[in-house]
Amino acid sequence: MGGIIVASIVVFCIFAAISYNMALNMQEIVEKKGYKNLRVVALCFWLGIIGYLYVIALPNLEEQRMLKKIAGEAEDVIENEEKEESDAETVETEIDEEKEQIYSEAIMKMQRGSGYNSVRFYNEAVEMFEKIAGYRDSDRKMEECRKEISKIEPKNH
Repeated sequence: MGGIIVASIVVFCIFAAISYNMALNMQEIVEKKGYKNLRVVALCFWLGIIGYLYVIALPNLEEQRMLKKIAGEAEDVIENEEKEESDAETVETEIDEEKEQIYSEAIMKMQRGSGYNSVRFYNEAVEMFEKIAGYRDSDRKMEECRKEISKIEPKNH
């Protein structure tokens, strides 16, 4: 009977050593997850599998911090890209406004050329249309001006 008691004590000590070692490992895991002040050694030692499941269920604070940092950096990148796109659109809008102004002035020169039957106004309109070639119908208007110039010039010579 004495041998059974000694064997039971040895088995209990081995089990206690294994449980304590597992509880210490669970404490390391808790700290790696970012919980610096949470002590789970006693919980895991006395409750065993329930304590281990508790540790497993804890969210990883380190990963959450890292994901928030990455999300913040990604947000910064997106904001920068949006700003660059906005700047590009602003420049494009300014260019379009400038082209529209040149186009309007060229149309006025073309109308003056027609009203005064003047090669000079048509030539000025052609020069302006050449600056904005490809914009709206400037190419077609440029050809109209050239046709009108060719009609007027034979009369002047």
